[in-house]
Amino acid sequence: MDENVRPSSSSKSVEPQRAFPSRSKVSNMSKVSHKSRESHKPVAISPSSRSVEHQGHSSHVTHHSTHHSTHPSNHHTSFEIEKNPRDKDSCCSHSKSIGATTSHQHTAPPRPQPPPRCLTEAAFFSTIILFMSVLMGLVNVSYNSLPKVPKNIKHDIPVFSEHYARFHLQNIVSFGPRPAGSMENDHNTALYIKKEVQKLVRLLGQEPVRTEVEITDGQGEFGLDFLGGFGSSYQGVVNTVVRLSSPHFHESDNSLLVNCHTDSAIGTVGASDDAVSCAIMLEIIRVIMALNKPLRSPIIFLFNGAEENILQGSHSFITNHRFAPQVKAFINLEAAGAGGKEIVFQTGPNNPGMAITWARSVPYPFGTVIAEDLFQSGFVKSDTDFRIFRDFGHIPGIDLAYMKNGYVYHTKYDNVSMISTGSIQRTGENMLEMVKALSSNVDSILHFPDKYKHGNVAFFDILGLTMIVIPAKLLFIFNWIIYFLQIGYFANRFYYSPSDVTQCCGVVHGMRLGYALTSMLLSSVCLFLAPLLVAFILIFSGNTMTFYSDWRIAVLLYLPLAVVGYIKCMRSLTKYFFPYSPGRAIDIIYKDAMITILTLLLICLTTKGIKSSVFLAIFVVPNFARRFFQFYVTKDQGEKAEIDADFNSVFKIENFFLQDVTHLFNICNMYASKEY
Repeated sequence: MDENVRPSSSSKSVEPQRAFPSRSKVSNMSKVSHKSRESHKPVAISPSSRSVEHQGHSSHVTHHSTHHSTHPSNHHTSFEIEKNPRDKDSCCSHSKSIGATTSHQHTAPPRPQPPPRCLTEAAFFSTIILFMSVLMGLVNVSYNSLPKVPKNIKHDIPVFSEHYARFHLQNIVSFGPRPAGSMENDHNTALYIKKEVQKLVRLLGQEPVRTEVEITDGQGEFGLDFLGGFGSSYQGVVNTVVRLSSPHFHESDNSLLVNCHTDSAIGTVGASDDAVSCAIMLEIIRVIMALNKPLRSPIIFLFNGAEENILQGSHSFITNHRFAPQVKAFINLEAAGAGGKEIVFQTGPNNPGMAITWARSVPYPFGTVIAEDLFQSGFVKSDTDFRIFRDFGHIPGIDLAYMKNGYVYHTKYDNVSMISTGSIQRTGENMLEMVKALSSNVDSILHFPDKYKHGNVAFFDILGLTMIVIPAKLLFIFNWIIYFLQIGYFANRFYYSPSDVTQCCGVVHGMRLGYALTSMLLSSVCLFLAPLLVAFILIFSGNTMTFYSDWRIAVLLYLPLAVVGYIKCMRSLTKYFFPYSPGRAIDIIYKDAMITILTLLLICLTTKGIKSSVFLAIFVVPNFARRFFQFYVTKDQGEKAEIDADFNSVFKIENFFLQDVTHLFNICNMYASKEY
């Protein structure tokens, strides 16, 4: 279809400078057309002017002149971009809005939609700070909340008492440092535990729970791939073993093992590592005997005498002791700090039974699979008896440890005063319920060990109120589903629909997404580099690790500078990459970029079999669901309008698109017709 352009007889000939009008001319078209309608003047069209036409092009430009007077000031020029009905491959949906209205249309222009309401920068960051403050407040309350300690508990009342446990703790610590092989450890501590158990037998009797106690020494050798790999050979390692059983009521001889270690690191009394665990186990023995109820499975309490010299006591028991073949599950008590809550930081292997039982049974659950992944990856250069029972006993278990006040670990400051009131009570109540659930329930892992052999689990608690346990296989399948849904989402983001978008819009969206990803990644680099500046200052000033005694000092030293560095970098890059974009369009593209980064991280962790990916999934799913709901369900026209406006503005800063939206139409059509 040919449309020619010529000036009217009352005005000079005007030759267009280019095939498409600039944005300022396009914006003036409606004004000129409105004046033309008011004057009701005829429009003259000359058949001799130059036509503008491209193969596969969906728009044509027509030059009109209206006759108001012969004076140049009354001369008006208008452009008309007519839609070619035969062309179904128009570039972008916003081309329809630019290539439509002329002086021939008498319909009123659509009323402009009010811009969407967005938070100001100050309101946004204020909201973030308020949300994080409330969240940190809840976490702090949950982390520091400890149960009340019951008073006036007599020895025959089956209630765990921190007072009794502290009595044992004081007595064990009074022996002084207890390295393996010392008189304080191998004789004094072992003999104290044996005498206390015998005292309980005299007070509470042997029925219906039978109590056995013995002190053993063992020898052996083994190799570990820990710390680069080494071999260990030992002899004369002293262990104290206590066994509770009800022979006439046993479902089987399958036993539960509860383990701690009596020795301490050199130069410390080891109140938390691990004398307090010995005291807790002694008190649990008293409570079980005071319950006066038969046990369906035996319980073995191992006070091993050589853990600090690389796990020799546990190896001596699990490879040499006569009770070892009966053990089908274990609980290990450890410490990497003093006081506070005990954390579940290892379970398994390949058996979720212990984690599931812990989550269902204990009154104060607290744990995270992140600790397990860090510990088992070798990132934390430490190990516990959990490794020995897992690798040499081939039995499932659960590993618990104190972590608060980690700066006292293996130092002279690991004393009784560092263990806060209520900390022992909390651990004791949790341990007691776990032991009862395993030894008394007929469907526990002790009676049906093969029932739970179906892989590892991801676990985490919610503010210490409950614990969530998710099978790892199910988690990884769910992660892959998220990944493929994201692919479908971004495919539709690149191409809205075949009727109004061609490949150019995909290129545009990809370019914008690349800008946002670059901004976020560079800002993240600043987030990590900014605290390094503080670290170098501390190192050069001779104040290394001075913050370690209080985590709040570390937060004040590192967090503000990291946040400021991230925000400043992000703002600068946003102004550089998106100088003309509306605020909502920037928000949309950054949301897509965040979803992209988190999804890629999610899949990387999933392919490595890292169960901590559950936290990325928790963050990705609601964000993706919100974007999906807005884009597909509600069909947010305001959002699409913002995207169209953003596409319109992006080319102002790109020489590739000649700084003009109309040139984008030209390029898109030539690209679609394979002429570009």
